[in-house]
Amino acid sequence: MSNRVLVRMAMYLAIFAVLDFVATTSGLFKMPQGGSLGLATIALLIASVDLKVSKALLIAMLSIFIQYVTSGPPFFVTWTQFFLDYVLAYGVYAFAVVFPIYNRKSFSWVTGVLVVNLIRFVSHVISGVLYFEAPLPASIIYNAWYMVPTAIVGFVIVGGILPRLRLQVSSK
Repeated sequence: MSNRVLVRMAMYLAIFAVLDFVATTSGLFKMPQGGSLGLATIALLIASVDLKVSKALLIAMLSIFIQYVTSGPPFFVTWTQFFLDYVLAYGVYAFAVVFPIYNRKSFSWVTGVLVVNLIRFVSHVISGVLYFEAPLPASIIYNAWYMVPTAIVGFVIVGGILPRLRLQVSSK
């Protein structure tokens, strides 16, 4: 792995840390039992497009440790719930580049942003039902409160930033 790639990976982790700190301290869409607006996922999404799946997956796994520093220790009941709420929920962002990206002059339609946020949402809903004993409708509403804004913000910001970054993005 070249020094240039390592520096880019470190840059995405630093951006993740700053955005996670901002989201945590701002209190926007912060839920009482955990979960908040995922501004930091913007860094994971752009890393996926820039560095492809394998390196983006490493960044996503390291971001879990960064969250420990910026947001406090993660709360989990079992290791399976930790996998659903952290490993799967953040690891899925590495796969955003797998889905089609339609480039326009000033905006990129990154369909992967919507798909990976949907997968993360489903992962949190399942965790809520199985480990926090929430009824399915309650888990859906609770998690939608911050996941829908996270998906919208990610779609708009990543779609607006990508054309300006001049990354080597393949159109499908």
